[in-house]
Amino acid sequence: MKLLLTGVPKSGKTTLLKQLITELSNSIWVVADQIIDNEGNRQGFFAVSSLGANEVIAHKMSIKSDVRIGDYRVDVAAINKVYVGLINQVIDSHTNKWAIIDEIGRMQIKSSLFHNSVNRLFAEKANVLATIRFSDKWTSEYIDRTDVITFTLTLENKTDVELALRTCMRASDHIDQLSIAQSTLAYSLAKEYLLHEKYTQFGKLFNNAITYAVLGKVVVLAKWRYLVIGKYGNHDVTFKQGKWTCDCE
Repeated sequence: MKLLLTGVPKSGKTTLLKQLITELSNSIWVVADQIIDNEGNRQGFFAVSSLGANEVIAHKMSIKSDVRIGDYRVDVAAINKVYVGLINQVIDSHTNKWAIIDEIGRMQIKSSLFHNSVNRLFAEKANVLATIRFSDKWTSEYIDRTDVITFTLTLENKTDVELALRTCMRASDHIDQLSIAQSTLAYSLAKEYLLHEKYTQFGKLFNNAITYAVLGKVVVLAKWRYLVIGKYGNHDVTFKQGKWTCDCE
């Protein structure tokens, strides 16, 4: 399962990832944070990982590099050391642990090795949760993938998104058991529900419907139409006018 978390700066993305890392005893992670001087001004960024790496990846003064993002000079070698090594270990080990990456951002993407390793990771059958830069055009390479669910975090929807994200992560084992057709349907519905902030329906999808599919309780009635045999009743799920609808809504 591939999950992305995006949002404007200071929306709480990294804070939420740190909470999830604490809750997940078996995750592999890398997290970026700010370097603040004695006067409270941001001077750069460093990244730490569950493998013990701790590197300054960008700084206004202390790094000598021709690679720049705004006022910051980017240390591509440091990015490769802390990020690429971890991602390659996830790929090579074929682990089912969650790989949590903060972030797929402007600084990190300056490394071609990072870019390539992320692409390889997204092609693998791995559980990935990553923060990603908000609104930059290049991020569509990942956000627009049909096998990726993207959560947009705001101060207003923080509680709903946190619950939806945790619900989704708990269902990862069941997602892996779906057929290609079932998985396509599940991801399409999930994207539709998040787009229109239908968090109740999103929860029902991952708490109930996907479980029913794994248990053989989803019946194909016709092309783009399914019957979901629920605990308290049956539901008709149909694709029409360019979107998925369920009579449970």
